[in-house]
Amino acid sequence: MSGVSVMVFVSASLGAAVLTPTLYIQPLTLYILTPTLYIQPLTLYILTPTLYIQPLTLYIQPLTLYILTPTHYIQPLTL
Repeated sequence: MSGVSVMVFVSASLGAAVLTPTLYIQPLTLYILTPTLYIQPLTLYILTPTLYIQPLTLYIQPLTLYILTPTHYIQPLTL
């Protein structure tokens, strides 16, 4: 009977020895991953305004060309 209890104790301690590194590694991977979880939304936050601004410049650019072109037509007329 004592042999069985020794086997149970050994297997339990071996199981603990195998599990403990994963208990240390898991928080480490979380610690390594969490900054990326914070950085990713930040990069999205930084990038999204440019995504909004870029199409706006595409709208503004033709407008400025439209505003500037009449002066090209009017200038020779004044001359």
